[in-house]
Amino acid sequence: MKMACLLTLLLCLLSPLTASAAKGQHNNRAADSMGSSQNAGQLKVRSREQAIQLVKQRYQGQVLKAQKSQVGGHPGYQVKLISEGLVFYVFVDAQTGGVSRN
Repeated sequence: MKMACLLTLLLCLLSPLTASAAKGQHNNRAADSMGSSQNAGQLKVRSREQAIQLVKQRYQGQVLKAQKSQVGGHPGYQVKLISEGLVFYVFVDAQTGGVSRN
């Protein structure tokens, strides 16, 4: 469990470096995480892994699933967690970086 957390954190820290390197070679590839090169420059959360890390900072529990979703009309992520036997969803707005529980 600790190794998985460390690996996820490492990926989150390295993703901006790889995104900027990819941008120089393939202009659309850095923007591909949300499917629109125009919106990607404005996104605070650019990957599923970043969304998971934001959720883990705010909520305790085990992440069961995370996927792209629309959050308040913006691109974002829906993260499914389980904590103390309760399953719930948390939403991450990729544009603002806001995290909310529904």
